[in-house]
Amino acid sequence: MANYADLVTYLTASLLFEEKMEVSLSIAQREGWHGALLYIELSFGAGAKAPTSVEGERFFEQLAVRLKEETRSGDLILKTEKGDFLLWLQHVDAEKALQIGKRIHTSLEHLIEPLGQVRSSIGIALYPYDGKTREQLEQRAFYAVHQGRVRGHAVHIYDPIAQSPAELELGISDEPIDTSRG
Repeated sequence: MANYADLVTYLTASLLFEEKMEVSLSIAQREGWHGALLYIELSFGAGAKAPTSVEGERFFEQLAVRLKEETRSGDLILKTEKGDFLLWLQHVDAEKALQIGKRIHTSLEHLIEPLGQVRSSIGIALYPYDGKTREQLEQRAFYAVHQGRVRGHAVHIYDPIAQSPAELELGISDEPIDTSRG
């Protein structure tokens, strides 16, 4: 029997996240609305210690609660196997996605936990401009995290013009995409 929720965070499990997002993307294409995929990457401060399984579970439970508080009921949240998070926002433009990303970043920066300071970097890919599939959006949101770090931004929208050798090494496609962000 398939799990439909992560057993620690009670967030949507990977398979269900993918299914719901594919349905959402189909509806978005048919009805012409916009969305955003946020890639939330976490790192622990220099003074952080390795979490025990109990501390780690408690930390991710608290993090999931914070993410649920900052999102709407129709939004999808996934904790990846690497411990990062994906967040699919429906019916948002670039400005609203950036606003939500900054709000989440601030909320996570204030999260007090026993492992040390947690830092978040958030990359945003916009549908349909940065991709039309979950894979394309996830890839570009992941790269937006790294683009943001280079520019000193904690929250960053994918920049399709910033194709670099490092981007190509990461496997980011250089296929033409629509850069007119409405």
